[in-house]
Amino acid sequence: LTLIHKAHRHYRTFLLSNCDVENARTFPEHMDRVAGYPMTTQDFDQLYFSSWIKNRKPNPEVFQLILNQQNILPHQTLFIDDCRKHCESALNLGLQVHWLQQEEDILQLFDQDGRLL
Repeated sequence: LTLIHKAHRHYRTFLLSNCDVENARTFPEHMDRVAGYPMTTQDFDQLYFSSWIKNRKPNPEVFQLILNQQNILPHQTLFIDDCRKHCESALNLGLQVHWLQQEEDILQLFDQDGRLL
């Protein structure tokens, strides 16, 4: 099982991506082929693509939209991203944040069962 699938067994999971309409349509295949992270849309409670919601990270309104729609609290929400500006914006709203560095492997944040370390 993939990390995202394992994590989804323990946590509500959401995908937020600044991609266009075409990339949103093929996102799971792209992540598997290019990034080496196999996933399916069933691994997430909800997918949020900027082309669908007409807003982009790092705009605070994007994060607030998800918090409101999903009825989740910022301090109980972990946002993981590889862009510093995106992380700073989420942090300013009170979200827990992990800025994923280029040399860092996201697998190091979770145990073998998909729970955060």
